Amino acid sequence: MRHRLLSVLAVVAIMFFSIFPDCFFSIAAAESGHISVVVEKEGTLAIEILKQIEQWHDDNEFSQIIKAIDNLPADERTPELISQQARAYNNLAVMGDGMTKRENPEIDQAQLEKAVELLQSVAEQSQDNYIWHFRLGYALYFLDREMEALDCFERSRELNPDQDDVDDFIDNCRRILSRKAEDAPEVYTQTEWDVVEDHINTY
Repeated sequence: MRHRLLSVLAVVAIMFFSIFPDCFFSIAAAESGHISVVVEKEGTLAIEILKQIEQWHDDNEFSQIIKAIDNLPADERTPELISQQARAYNNLAVMGDGMTKRENPEIDQAQLEKAVELLQSVAEQSQDNYIWHFRLGYALYFLDREMEALDCFERSRELNPDQDDVDDFIDNCRRILSRKAEDAPEVYTQTEWDVVEDHINTY
């Protein structure tokens, strides 16, 4: 896995060195497997890392995203990268790698808790970021913390009303809270699972 990530970063470095000759790249792998990437032109390499993350996301390789960001030194994990890692934990917890639809999915609560932890670690920098609120709401939703999730989804919608899924998640939260108030068994409906799959494709 370390070699694969190194290869990806090496390709990025070579490509950018040819485009931006005034940039300096340094890639080093310690025995621990940590990878350090230094770029003088701030933001250039970060953009390429995010592009690679999006490719892994499109390929449903959520574990790859988690491992790649884990392998970066702590001081190179920006709030955006941490949020991306939380998204990967969310998707891995609910759908698993490959996004194979399961009739009776077993949700990994520990991975959702990790997503919450990551998102809360950048809460101060993310209060005006609608995607951050959505991702936190998503994790809380599947941790059966619908009241907290509802607050997150509503804040996300307030920041950006033009989202495809947020209204559906708000409706789902209210429906589940209503069922809980009536002491009805909590079971996700097919409609609610369809909303989940649409969300993963979007976020």
